[in-house]
Parts: sequence; structure tokens; C-alpha cells
Amino acid sequence: MGCVSQQEQALRRGAAQLGRHEWWLTDLARELGMPRVTLFGWIKRGWVTAHQLTDRRRSWIIHADPAEVERLRRLHQQSRGHQPLQAWLDHQQAAIIRNKKGSPDDDVEPHV
Repeated sequence: MGCVSQQEQALRRGAAQLGRHEWWLTDLARELGMPRVTLFGWIKRGWVTAHQLTDRRRSWIIHADPAEVERLRRLHQQSRGHQPLQAWLDHQQAAIIRNKKGSPDDDVEPHV
């Protein structure tokens, strides 16, 4: 199991088998050649589809078919400065909901 701790190996042995296109966070991070903490940050930002188990460690399982793995690989390459930040978000399908309460002047910095 590579760089997986003994504690995590024990938890995995006791957990249900992963489904099709499911990855342990550590394994997908290794596959993508990126730090676990970065992939975890992407989960928190909603850039990765994942769910958390109810085990002691609250382990994360990521849903990624081969196309998604490739998208995440490209995203990781872009995150190292190869593309503008906006390219990171191109895959997002959710529309941005603008706050309609504010006035157009709300975007202007306050004057002191």
C-alpha cells in the first residue's frame, strides 16, 4: 500500500470495498503526483466529488472515473502556474448566483 500508515491500512481492511471509480484520498493524490493536503483543499472547495466515512479518522472517498482523473491531473498542472486561475473553474457547471440586494456602487472601495 505504499506510503499509507499502518493505522490507515487497518481502517481500510475494516472498511467496505470501494465502488467503481472510487479512490481513497491518499491513493488518488499519489496517482496525481500531488500532496494530499492540496487534494483535500479541492474537496473543501467543491472541485472534487467526495464523501466522508463515519470511521474514526473520518476518511474521504473520492469519486473519479478515468476522465475525471485526467481532468484533475490537468488541474494540478495548471495550479502550478501554467494557466490562469479561471481555467481551474471552467469545469464548474453550477451558475454563480449574484447578490441582487446590493447596489452597483457596492463594488467601489469606500472613501476615507
